[in-house]
Amino acid sequence: MKKRLILCFTICVTLSLACSFTAGTPLPSPTPTAAPALSEATATPKAAPPPTAVPPTAAPTATGTPKPPVAAEPVTTTQLLWQVGSTSPELAGLGFSTLGGMDASNTAVYVADAYNGVYVFDLEGNYQGQLSLGEVGYVVDVALSPRGDVYVADAGYHLVARFDAEGALLNVFGGYGTGDGEFNDDGPAALAVDRNGNVYVLDDDDFGTRVQFFTPEGDYIHTFSVEEKLEARAMDVGPGNSLFLTGDGGYILELFEDGRVIRRLGWEALTGSFPQRLRVDAAGNFYVTTWGEHSVVKLDRRGWLLETIGEEGTNDGVTGW
Repeated sequence: MKKRLILCFTICVTLSLACSFTAGTPLPSPTPTAAPALSEATATPKAAPPPTAVPPTAAPTATGTPKPPVAAEPVTTTQLLWQVGSTSPELAGLGFSTLGGMDASNTAVYVADAYNGVYVFDLEGNYQGQLSLGEVGYVVDVALSPRGDVYVADAGYHLVARFDAEGALLNVFGGYGTGDGEFNDDGPAALAVDRNGNVYVLDDDDFGTRVQFFTPEGDYIHTFSVEEKLEARAMDVGPGNSLFLTGDGGYILELFEDGRVIRRLGWEALTGSFPQRLRVDAAGNFYVTTWGEHSVVKLDRRGWLLETIGEEGTNDGVTGW
């Protein structure tokens, strides 16, 4: 948790869109007691367990891909802009529970928190408010669309909620189940939005992993399976509009929107690091949050290591770090 938030501004790639937000009202209770009154199908909430690290699988090979030159370990040139700790005054005593994914516009940073919805900060790290359905199951990810809509994945209620740029709830879609447009036991697990506003939702359970594809309004389009050896945790859409996924398997998988594999990359830098979050910038570089010694690794568009960002933190018992 500490690793992710220390670096929240660095690893949230700023989108080229304008998005404003009206401060919300802090949630009175972090633990849900009843499902929200929604017209869409809902399910009894459950607290999804945190990711379980498993031994990495054998690294896939990339036929015809040249090896990167042997060089000393890259040294980070990234500087810390701001940080918010679990006891920081910016949170007005609310505190964090379990942090999930995050995204950013050119005016704000959005941070998913399991039992508190989505925290919103300005680019200086000042608390602006929260987004939630009123009752929170287990929020795992947040993603912004090119037009400023904010999508929130709740694995407790197995729903995706769509808010406008002002923080007003537009609609929800999903529901518990294994059918088209429904989400399994651990779903939705992650979100990504393409340049047309279409939404990818990662859906995972003990029987396999799939990605479901929706219109910006949440209408189901199609589904495709994801190779099990990746053990997918996170995804993002690149500048060419292809989908990238990463996970405990220790590499990055690039796919067309119909699920056909384009390439596998980054396994030399990521094997054994248990990747958890992924962002792709406008130049095609990758920022991957890991459980490794360095919180974030930056890879170029070919998957070669450019630099490492962050280091192991300690809690001083006062500021939350």
